[in-house]
Amino acid sequence: MKKMSIKKWILILLLLILVIIAVPIWQVSHKMYNMFTAMQAVIPQAEEVHITSKHTGKKYRIQIARLGNPEAERYDVLYVLDGDHIFPGMVTLASAMQMNAEENAARPIIMVGIGYPNGLDLSQRAEDYTPPAADYSNTGDNHTDRFGGAEKFHRFLEEELKPEVESRFPIDKNNQSLFGHSYGGLFTLYSLFAYPGAFTNYLSSSPSTWWNNSTITRYQHSFVESYKPGKSIRAQVMVGEYEETPSPWLKDPVRSKKLQQRQMVSRAHAIVNEVKEKNLENLGIDFIEFAEETHSTAAARGALEALKFAFRNHTNPQ
Repeated sequence: MKKMSIKKWILILLLLILVIIAVPIWQVSHKMYNMFTAMQAVIPQAEEVHITSKHTGKKYRIQIARLGNPEAERYDVLYVLDGDHIFPGMVTLASAMQMNAEENAARPIIMVGIGYPNGLDLSQRAEDYTPPAADYSNTGDNHTDRFGGAEKFHRFLEEELKPEVESRFPIDKNNQSLFGHSYGGLFTLYSLFAYPGAFTNYLSSSPSTWWNNSTITRYQHSFVESYKPGKSIRAQVMVGEYEETPSPWLKDPVRSKKLQQRQMVSRAHAIVNEVKEKNLENLGIDFIEFAEETHSTAAARGALEALKFAFRNHTNPQ
C-alpha cells in the first residue's frame, strides 16, 4: 500500500474524531462559562427535515447538504446511513475536497444523512439494516430482538426519501451512491444483491456479514444466479485488518475471540471474490483491506474511500 500524505492523514484524523464522538456534535449545547446564551450547534450548508415512513412506520431525521457549485445543472447524490454520527464528518471531509475540486475530482454533490430524531438508535437501525430471514434465533446480536426490516427500509428509500430529495434539487439519477458502515454496510450489500439498479455505487464499509449465520450470502447467491445485465453498477467493500485479527493493544480475551469468530475480513473478501469471478457484465466490485484499522477506525477510512470512489467514478450520460 502506498504511503499516504500528511494532508490525507490529517483529513482522516479529522473525520475519525467526528465519527467516534459518542453524542453527535450538532446536538451538544455548551454553556460558555455563563458569558453567552447557549445555542444548538449546526452543520454549515446543511438543512434538516423529518419524514415519517408509511413503509416502516418510523420517523427519520434527514440531513441534507449541497456541496460544490451552487449553480450546477445536476448534482450527484450520496446517501449516508447512520447519518446521526457519520454525516457530519463526511460533510466536513467532502467540503475540504471541494476546496480543491479539480485536484480531488470532486463534483457538485448532494449528501443525504439518514438517521433518527433522538440520535443513534441501536434497536431501530438493527431492524432497518438487517435483511429478512426465516429464522432469527442465532443473530449474534444480544442488544435487541428487532431484525429483518431491510425490505421495508429499502422501500422507504426508493418510494419516499428519493422523491423528496429529487423534488428539492436537480439530481443526476445516473450518479447515486449508497454508503453504510457495520450494519449499514450489511444493508448496502443487501441493496446491491436484492436491488442492483437502485444505486450506481454501493459503498460497503465493514459489513456485518456474520449476522444471523451470514444470511447475506443467501442473497449473494441468488443475485449471481439471477443476474441480468443492466445499467453499469459498481461496488466497493472495505474492512479493517483488526476487525478479525485482534489489534496488538487489545487485551480483552472475550472481544478477541468474538472478532476471530465473526471473520469480518475473510467473509467480506470471500463475497467479493465469489461475485468477481463470475465476470458479470456491467458490474464492477472491489475489495479493500485497511492495514492496522479496527472496526471503529475503519469507519473513517471507509468514509474517505467512499467519497473518493463516488467522485472518481462519475458516470457521464449516454
